[in-house]
Amino acid sequence: MKNITINYYKEKDVDELNTNEELRNYIGYLGVITANKSIQSIEIILKKITSRLQKCDEVTRCFSLDTLVNYIENCDSVSQEIIIDMYTSLVKCHQCNKCCKNNYDIAKSLVKMAHQVTYQNQLKIREYLYSQKCDYENNEDIFEELIKYVDNAIEDNSIQNEVINSQFDLTKLVGKKLKIGLLVPEFLSASSFLQPPIDMLTLASNIRKSGHEIVFLDNRVNHYSLTRISKYFNVADVIVVTSTPYDHIQNYFVDYRLKYTFKTINAIKKVQKDKLIIACGAHSSLRPDIVFKESSADIVIRWEYDFLIADMIEWICENKDINNLDNVCIRGKNYESEMIPKHPNYDLNSDTLPAYDLIDFDKYYGDVYKNNILTRKKNWSVMLGSRGCQFNCAFCFNFWGNKVRFRTPEHVVKELLYLYEKTKVRDIFFIDFNFTFDKNWAKKVCELIVENNIHMNFSAQVRCDTVDLELLQTMATANFKSLWFGVESFEDDVRINSKKYKNSDIIINAIENCKEVGIQPQQFIIVGLPGETRESMKKTLNKVQQLNIPYSENVLVFTPRMGSEFYNLAKEEFEFLGDDFYSLGLVKTLVDNNITPKEIQDTQMIYRNREFTS
Repeated sequence: MKNITINYYKEKDVDELNTNEELRNYIGYLGVITANKSIQSIEIILKKITSRLQKCDEVTRCFSLDTLVNYIENCDSVSQEIIIDMYTSLVKCHQCNKCCKNNYDIAKSLVKMAHQVTYQNQLKIREYLYSQKCDYENNEDIFEELIKYVDNAIEDNSIQNEVINSQFDLTKLVGKKLKIGLLVPEFLSASSFLQPPIDMLTLASNIRKSGHEIVFLDNRVNHYSLTRISKYFNVADVIVVTSTPYDHIQNYFVDYRLKYTFKTINAIKKVQKDKLIIACGAHSSLRPDIVFKESSADIVIRWEYDFLIADMIEWICENKDINNLDNVCIRGKNYESEMIPKHPNYDLNSDTLPAYDLIDFDKYYGDVYKNNILTRKKNWSVMLGSRGCQFNCAFCFNFWGNKVRFRTPEHVVKELLYLYEKTKVRDIFFIDFNFTFDKNWAKKVCELIVENNIHMNFSAQVRCDTVDLELLQTMATANFKSLWFGVESFEDDVRINSKKYKNSDIIINAIENCKEVGIQPQQFIIVGLPGETRESMKKTLNKVQQLNIPYSENVLVFTPRMGSEFYNLAKEEFEFLGDDFYSLGLVKTLVDNNITPKEIQDTQMIYRNREFTS
């Protein structure tokens, strides 16, 4: 049925679409419609869409423009200008109640566009932001940050995004004490939180053990232009760039944020040709061939780079052959498109803690929900107590592998004590895939928190089937304020198809037990999973309203990420997948169900109106 619907739209010209509903569906299927089309053909389609949208109602514009942002660099300058004008007009829409975009929502979207549009349209975006300056009288820092994004885009406008395909001579680094640059590129965060890059801070500590110096830059905080970044790392011998901080490793980026990361690597290499550039993160782990194709990285590191890169640098300095190191990929060699993961058993209990001295905690924040409304919490940090997950959810990319490896509870609490006594941090989010997988371990961590008088607020990600009332009572005593449950769907068939809980009673029981001990239960919901139906979406929505507990700011829309079982299902349905990461986002919610893009959008609209939770 879905293929029949998609084929109907593939055979249509934009001018032949009779209703706004058809236009919304057409744009929702745009990634499939334009697959394998020439750049010129795509540009013509986009020009027709932007022209048609000018005559549409605001709701159609809103959802359509959110999709078109992903294509704006393929639009001509005139179409880009029309999209910008339509986007800025949405602030006056008021068709979707709380869904309606405010000035800050509009500004954030414009910032996304700024790095992808022509110079004249960059100036137009800047002019618009200044016209709204009065709205930021009490938030001047936010306004200055938005302007900085656009100014950087204007400054970097002339930088060509070119891959430099050259071999780096590793012998230049033999026998030296090195300066190692660590970079977290701009945009690699969510809209609701910006958490410390625990991966890069751990890597820094491991590198320092051998006497090397760290040159650190989290550009999500500093907001340097590409030109300035390239100069910043002048002093470095080696530059490490992640595409996925560990708090995003499961749901890695497949949009403009990844493109900007590759552009960052290319811009640095163009200026710093004599520097060794190393790429790491989820994308490097899954498809080093794609990372080499789209970036100028000399070496690509797979899997747990916070340990492996430190080991590899020592091998280089000692003139050992790094070809003998698992998970190290070197430019110029051929790598299979899908490689079997290898997860070494690193020592997670070393004496060294993450290099927290490299960051200012005032610059980071988490998300706290009250009455289902998001508020930012500053002086926030994350903790990784275990790595791995033995469950096999079909939608999940399990970066750490199926073997669960734990730090000792004493080692975890040692780090908590450091943060409590030496920093301003008072809120900790455990980013373990399932903090309560081993109940005895989780209980011991909680008991040690109490014994050591660590008065902090804690939250974690857990499964509904790995908590019980006794454990939750212990967690509440340790001051766990909230827990994120992977609910996904309240329709049993959809959830079982995803290899999650067999019945909804497991979810309800966990939520009720949480409430009983005073911990706020919070839920991740995924819309558009394989097997989803109109009835299952409605059932989940009704249950969410009935339970009256918070859900994530942006309800997750199913994307078939490489490394998951559902990606293989998507590949069977959409054969054009596999040559890049961006196409994954173009088929979100389209895999193995009969839901149309408009139906997904209408459901999102209801979720965005968060007032039903009291």
